[in-house]
Amino acid sequence: MPDFATEIKKIVLDTIENEKLSDIVYATYNGSGLVLDGKPVPVDADMIDIPASLLTISGLLSMDISEGFEIVAKDGQGEEITIESIKLTDVPVTIKTGLTAGDRVAVIQKKGAQKYSIIDRV
Repeated sequence: MPDFATEIKKIVLDTIENEKLSDIVYATYNGSGLVLDGKPVPVDADMIDIPASLLTISGLLSMDISEGFEIVAKDGQGEEITIESIKLTDVPVTIKTGLTAGDRVAVIQKKGAQKYSIIDRV
């Protein structure tokens, strides 16, 4: 006859296993999603939360540098010129802070779902 305490422990362990609690997994970013270690099917980007620190940021850049600034450069004819100030107004820029294909990442799989959150590069 099975021990009552052993049976309760087995039920509890089975319940925890079936709950699919959040878990840390490792993956490779492929440019359009994640390839989780040990899983053959990639996870699409729409199923992944990516922190702002790992995203590409686009915007407009405006700046005016004039004090204490001097660069010696060459013009189109090879003549040296001195540049003492630079002014940019609403120049489109893309700042690449994020993931590139092949980056290894640590990921949390959300409880009971096929949704993932990238923690950081590893």
